[in-house]
Amino acid sequence: MPVSLGLLAALGAAVAYAVGTVLQARGTRRAAGLRALRQPLVLLGLACDGLGLLLALVAYGRLPLFVVQGVVASSVVGVVLLAVPVLGARLRRSDAAGVGVAVVGLALLAASAAEQPPSRRAGGSSSASWRPRSRWCCSSRSPTDEARPGCSA
Repeated sequence: MPVSLGLLAALGAAVAYAVGTVLQARGTRRAAGLRALRQPLVLLGLACDGLGLLLALVAYGRLPLFVVQGVVASSVVGVVLLAVPVLGARLRRSDAAGVGVAVVGLALLAASAAEQPPSRRAGGSSSASWRPRSRWCCSSRSPTDEARPGCSA
């Protein structure tokens, strides 16, 4: 089974968010307050966050929302693993167990994911051309007026 572009983009977003978080944490140790915004590591971390956002948008266009959200949320695992060498954090037994559970859950989620066509609404319209119908657009017409396009009353 080939890995989809959407899944690769979601994984890339998770990695970018994790790297960005650790870089920002490292950069804010060097300067506090608004001066931290001048730290190159903080700026690089913000750039990683921007890259993560772009990759997540690609994934949202190709996979169901629950899959992308789950994969992107797994960036917490990346933060835990990167914090050990980069920030000098200690990995406790409970941290390792949490990482293991998250990885298993992510593998199960990825196995259930597949490329999705645009959803079809009742009446055969796709989600891209669907327009909400409301009583507002029809409420002001008299019995002799013709119905406005998109009104269902």
